Amino acid sequence: AFTAFFIRKSTCNNSCDYNNKMSMVCEFSCAAKDVDESKVVAQSKAKIGDFTKCPISGVVFNVTEQSTKINYNGKTAFTCCSTCAEIFNQSPQEYASNIN
Repeated sequence: AFTAFFIRKSTCNNSCDYNNKMSMVCEFSCAAKDVDESKVVAQSKAKIGDFTKCPISGVVFNVTEQSTKINYNGKTAFTCCSTCAEIFNQSPQEYASNIN
């Protein structure tokens, strides 16, 4: 799981700051498996049916009607699970830069 976390960090040019614990948890529970990076949509453009990265855990997941939405400073994003949404809501400034 640590290697996967490192790969995710490198794909955003080390500018992303993800929650290590949730990265490992969500990798096994929420993450879509074997998704081609070219199919991953930026949070700002993500809609139901798209693959995007969770701004908390950094895992790629499939956006569904049940996906949790978060709002911050006029930006809306999806999270891979409600736990990640709760973490965001507790300290949004820590993860706001991951909403692209």
